[in-house]
Amino acid sequence: MNTAISGATVPLVLRVVDDNAPENNPVTGLSCLVAIRRASDDKWYDFVAGKWDTVSGWESLGPEHQQALADKGDGSYAYAWDQAVADACAEGIYEMTYVVTGGEPYGGRQAGEVWRFTRETPRAVWEEAPAGRLLGLLGENQYLDEVVADEEGRMTGGRLRLYAQAESVGTDEDVVATYAIEATYEGSETYAATYKMVLI
Repeated sequence: MNTAISGATVPLVLRVVDDNAPENNPVTGLSCLVAIRRASDDKWYDFVAGKWDTVSGWESLGPEHQQALADKGDGSYAYAWDQAVADACAEGIYEMTYVVTGGEPYGGRQAGEVWRFTRETPRAVWEEAPAGRLLGLLGENQYLDEVVADEEGRMTGGRLRLYAQAESVGTDEDVVATYAIEATYEGSETYAATYKMVLI
């Protein structure tokens, strides 16, 4: 489950990888859609009217309940969903269903993910997030500053901050974790002999 602050705009991303024919990667040029179901009342989001509809099931969804994903050219297809506009910053859980509608031999394939929106502080979101999400955060929304270098220009220290939202990177908002970095070197080597990153 992915976790975000209520009212955030989040990237909904479908990544298509061809494991059977790796030479086809990255898989581009597909037509892909996403549909969003609100778990609390089993309603589906109408992207045209900006409201939530009662629909009997996936087969009954209309085109207004399906949003096209943009081809990013790297095998991923994405849409930025503004939860503040869609659901007035409410707390809740949403199920995203992705489907490839065009592009052989991938047409008809589906995938899904779940997003939880909460008003908890970013730190609380960080501490309660599943381990897989924590590991994912280590590769996104980072900002390194307060860099210290030795006389040869090698970094020996710094501060690394992780953010809940991409738009907050580099600011003092939405910081979910801060790390102190220390690095040591041997002789004139440019690669660090030791590298330490400690949560502060």
